[in-house]
Amino acid sequence: MQPDFHHGLLACMLRFQFVVIGLMGTLISPLVVAGQVTVSLSGVVEDETGAALPGATVSVVRQNIADTQSATSEQDGTFTITNLSPAKYVLKIELDGFETYEQTVTIGPAQRKPLTVRLRLSRLHQDVTVEADLLDEISTSGGNAATAKLDDDLMRELPIASDDVLSVIGKFLSPGGMGAEGPSIVVDGVPGGQLDLPSSAIGSVRVNRDPYSAAFQYPGNGRVEVRTKHGHRGRRIDGAFQTSERNSVFAARNAFAKSTQDLDRRLLQSNLGGAIGKQAAFYGAGRRLENDESAIVNAMTLTGPVVANVPAFQRNDSLFSRLQWWPSALDTLYATYAFSDQPARNRGAGGFNLPEQGFEAGAHKHKLTLSQNLLLPPSWSNSLVVSLTKQDERSGNAATAPAIIVKQAFAAGPSQSFTRDKRGSVDLQNTVHYYGFSGHRLLFGGRFHANQVDAVDGSNFGGTFEFASLSEFAAG
Repeated sequence: MQPDFHHGLLACMLRFQFVVIGLMGTLISPLVVAGQVTVSLSGVVEDETGAALPGATVSVVRQNIADTQSATSEQDGTFTITNLSPAKYVLKIELDGFETYEQTVTIGPAQRKPLTVRLRLSRLHQDVTVEADLLDEISTSGGNAATAKLDDDLMRELPIASDDVLSVIGKFLSPGGMGAEGPSIVVDGVPGGQLDLPSSAIGSVRVNRDPYSAAFQYPGNGRVEVRTKHGHRGRRIDGAFQTSERNSVFAARNAFAKSTQDLDRRLLQSNLGGAIGKQAAFYGAGRRLENDESAIVNAMTLTGPVVANVPAFQRNDSLFSRLQWWPSALDTLYATYAFSDQPARNRGAGGFNLPEQGFEAGAHKHKLTLSQNLLLPPSWSNSLVVSLTKQDERSGNAATAPAIIVKQAFAAGPSQSFTRDKRGSVDLQNTVHYYGFSGHRLLFGGRFHANQVDAVDGSNFGGTFEFASLSEFAAG
């Protein structure tokens, strides 16, 4: 009886182990299957009348990893995207001639019902890029009655002499709101003191928009917001070339003058932009303005009157370039470089100032800007901008002899103007937008700005002798 008892006990234990293993397999299998479950998203694309739209590009972007899957609608307008893991997605549907459809959808373990999406007709064909244009969104009063907006088409129609855009924009500014330092200029969200860009690189300008908004550093009616152009995703390459010239050869002579004042002014400007593959684009613009005119000297010296035309050359070169990259449908990166150079000769000569009073001056500037616009569906967006600027301004040279000024007669000797100003700056700012219900928005962020200035002022180091009249100067 002893062996039979052990044999029965062993058989019971084996059956119990099989039962436990079977139960564990039953419990674990659904968990394994649940971790690997995938579902599909299906639906139909129609127009506003309910007719099927074939050939529409349907894509879904997973929010946390920016993974994109796409499909094309069939002849009956239906589409199916398979192998989707449960998560939140941004559904995007595009078709030429129709407005782009975007909606946030949540996909769970259970199969969703087929969607019905109706696209609205678009009035014109345009390249659609999913990116945040925070310059136009930064103010809450875009329709302010005091706001003046100048787009690219309007600026081409305005009589802008010598490509001086700021002089035209200044007509829209409030003189009482600018202050002693002039208007506050904001280029692509970064404050600056000058508008040294080719006019062909300017996309739009807003003047005096929401003067007292907390979104801007300086309140008031003296602010100019400039938005520059960028490339596009289309296959076409856009470009333009412009030139103009004005010369005194074609000018009529003044009846009271013995000769015509020399003048030769030339403007060359070009731009080019387009796509680089499917995920990047570029835009570039350049300008050269040469103003070769003369300053008229009309002075009285001990040897008699001095009347002369002194060549006064000025040149203004500017370059603007931008690279744009879309790592994903929700992320846009920009790299912008701007350069300007403004040399001048014989500045200060003319009138009572003899030609020897003329001096050279110049300014050149380098600016590199890196920025990122990131959409965080369904209600958030973030903009990060880093700007590095280096500029050098110079005027005259150290004087080696004194200057002589005789009132109402002449000014001779070397110019006593001598300044050097080297500046470097770093600007870092981050802005977050939250888009709430009923059009309400919340904007917050921070800015860090640092300057390094190296300035030298050696004006009048050579000394100046002044005389009340020509007779006193002759008497010594």
